[in-house]
Order: sequence, then structure tokens, then C-alpha cells
Amino acid sequence: MATDFIQGLVQKLNQNTFNNQAVISVISQHQHLVASTLYQEYLGENLTSANIPAKYAQDLIQVHQLGVQQQAPTPSNDKTYFELVTPIQFGNMQEAWYVVVQLDKTIAFSKVNALEAMLNQKTQDLNTNVLLSGFIGLLIASILIVILVRYLTRPLHSMVHALRDLAQGDGDLTQRLPIQSQDEIGHAIRWLNTFIAGLQESTQHTIDTCDQVDDKIQTTHSHIQESHRALEENQMTLNQSVAAVEELAASANQVAQNAQDSMRSAQEVATLVSKSAAVIHANVEGAVQASQLMQKASARIQGLSQANQRVGDILADINAIADQTNLLTLNAAIESARAGEAGRGFAVVADEVRTLAQRSQSSVEDIANTLNEFRDIVEDVLGMMETTLAGAQQGKEASEDAYQTMRETQKRMESIVEYNTQTASAAEQQSAVTQEVSQHIAQVHTHLEYTHHLSAQAQASNQSLIHLNQQLQNIVARFKV
Repeated sequence: MATDFIQGLVQKLNQNTFNNQAVISVISQHQHLVASTLYQEYLGENLTSANIPAKYAQDLIQVHQLGVQQQAPTPSNDKTYFELVTPIQFGNMQEAWYVVVQLDKTIAFSKVNALEAMLNQKTQDLNTNVLLSGFIGLLIASILIVILVRYLTRPLHSMVHALRDLAQGDGDLTQRLPIQSQDEIGHAIRWLNTFIAGLQESTQHTIDTCDQVDDKIQTTHSHIQESHRALEENQMTLNQSVAAVEELAASANQVAQNAQDSMRSAQEVATLVSKSAAVIHANVEGAVQASQLMQKASARIQGLSQANQRVGDILADINAIADQTNLLTLNAAIESARAGEAGRGFAVVADEVRTLAQRSQSSVEDIANTLNEFRDIVEDVLGMMETTLAGAQQGKEASEDAYQTMRETQKRMESIVEYNTQTASAAEQQSAVTQEVSQHIAQVHTHLEYTHHLSAQAQASNQSLIHLNQQLQNIVARFKV
């Protein structure tokens, strides 16, 4: 960009000052062709390059060496042009650049040659008349030529000196070249002053623009840094989210596994509860049958007690008959005693009967005692049967309650198995969703890393832009506006 700017300055200088009839070149300290009005295609190449015409390159190298040695070019009759060289230096440059102006002698002395031709013609005319007058005229002409040359080249030298002062004056664009004549050189100086004024305005505008660009760059740099920090924070948060999702996925897998284990355990418990319910139901049926049997046994024992009561009644009758028999035998004994010897046999019989009656009464008493014991036993057994029957009834009711409880437990276990199945299915779905979310977060993490990389590149590019803007500010700062 700086080379194009200098090339534009050189072309405007040639156009406004020399009417595009001069060859203006700018040579760097390393003998590179920075600007040229003649060979623009060789800009940036070294003068020693084979691409640049040898004559042109040789002259520029020689002038550059003379400029480095701070010597002016020596006029030579072998050259058909004038050479002017002036160093220019920007800012903190250690070595100066050189501006070389090559102007054809025929162009520089076109007016002088025309005047010389006219004077020669007059001289020849006068020479034919008066030799002395011709000699004097020739002398006067020579003097006039010298004066005219000095007069014509004085503004040119003034312009060169002014350009040198402008170049050596640290780029002071506030300076203007004095206009001492109204000829072509005066017009060239006027246009050069106009060009410098335009350059001053452009440079001032460039400085203002650089300040604005610097403000924008600083703002952009601040935004990029904030975005970079935000991206780093988001990346850190996303890393934590990835870890949390991974832990959640592991927990979901563990929950799914636990749900599967719980479902299997619940199914096993449901199976055991179903078996227990069946066993309790069988126990209830057995209790019902036992209760029925106990009721039948109690009825039989009550019948036995009633039969025992009847036997007691019969024994009471037998005992009464025995008592009556004793009385009869006693009466018979009394009567036989009254009868004497005749009633002795009857007394024996009566005595035997009485003995039998006593024995019968004794047996009846034994039987009664046995029946009483049997009745007591029957009553005890009946009491125990009633107690057992009540216990059996309570056992039946308890078994029925247990059976109903086991049925309710079985239903609840079936519900628990269903809930565990649903929980296991939901846990598996949650695990799948968690894995999918983890994959999406991994993709977001990849995109975020790429965005972070782009942000880093943008930050580096912004740093380069700051550096380039600083260089541009340093370039324009060399000019005083």
C-alpha cells in the first residue's frame, strides 16, 4: 500500500511539474526500485536484476552511489539528460531513500535552443555585415545564454532544494515552495504546492481515519477478548455438564440395573406370596374341615354325656330296686325266723337274695362311681372340645384373614412388579435419552472447541490488524500536517 502511495506521488509530480516529460525514480537504501514513471513493471525488483534494462539500472546505481557518498552527479556530455538526486527519509529510517529526476536536455533547453537558434541566425546576418558586431553579439549572446540558463535553472534548483527541505524536514507538509516566476516552472511549483496541500489534507484525513480505526480496533479487540473469555467459561461449563451427564448416564444405568433386579426380586416375592396364599388357603380349608369334625365330635360327646345320664338314671332305678330287695329280704328273714324250722330254707334263699342285692347295690355304686368319673371326663373332654372348637374357629378366622391379607399382598406385589417393570422401562429410556444427550453435548463441545479456535484466530488477526494500524500510524506520523 505504501509503494502504491509513493508511485502515485511520483506520477502526480511528473505530471504537474514536468508535464510527464521527465523520468522520476525512487530507490530504496537496498537499491530496490520503489517507484518509477518509466518502468512500472519492475517495481520492487533490485537494480541488479536482469529484468531491468541495463542502461537504466546502471545510471540509477551510479546515482544511488553518489547519493550515498553525498556527491552531486557530474555533468557529462555523453548523457542526453540532466540528473537530479535528492535523499528522502521517513521517521526513524537509518538510511535514506533517493529520488532521481532525469530530464532530457532537449526538453530542458528547448526554449534556450530556440533562442540560441534565433540569436545564431541574427548573428549570421550581422556577421555578414559587421564582423565586430557579430563578435560582440556572440559575446552578448553567450552572456545572455549563461544568464538565461541560470535564470531558467534557478527556480528548478529552488524547487529541488525545497523538495530536499521537504524530504529532510521530517515530512513537514505545511511548507510551501515560493513562486518566483510565472513561467512553466512557476506553474509547476504552484501545482506542486497544490499537490502538497492535497497530500496534507489526505494525510490529515488518513490520520483521523487511523484514529477512528484504532478506536474501532480497540473496541473489537475488547469484544473479542470478552467473547474469548465467555467461550472459555462456556467450554468449562460444558465440560462440567459432560461430566454431570456421564455421571447421570452411569446413575441411570445403575437405576435401570437396580430396577431390573428389583423387578426380578418382586416377581420372586410375588411367586412366594402366591405359594404362601395357596398354603394358607389349604390351611383355611383344613381348619374348616377340622372345625366341622370338632363340631361333630362335640355333638357325639354331648350324646355320650346324655347316654351317661340315662345310664345313671337306670343305675338309680337298679339301686332303688336293690334297696327294695334288701327290705324284702329283711322282711323275708323276719318272717322265716317267725316260721321257725319251716322257714329256714326260705331264710337261706332270702339271705342269698339279700347278698345278691347287696352285691348288686355295691356293683351299682361302683358303676355309678365309674359313670360319675366318666361323666367328669366327658364334661372335661366336652369343655376341651368347646375350647378347641373356639380355638379352631379363631384359627379359621385368622387363617381367612391371613389368606385375605396374602391375597391383598399378592395384588400389591403384582402392582409392585408392574411398577418395577414400568420403572425399568423408564430407566432404560432415560439411559438411552441420557446417552443421546451426552452425544449431543459431545457434538456441542466439538463445535465449541472449533468456535474457540476461530475466536483465537480472530484474536490473532485482530492483533495483526492492531500492529498494521500502528505501522500505518507510524508512517503518517512522519508527516507534519
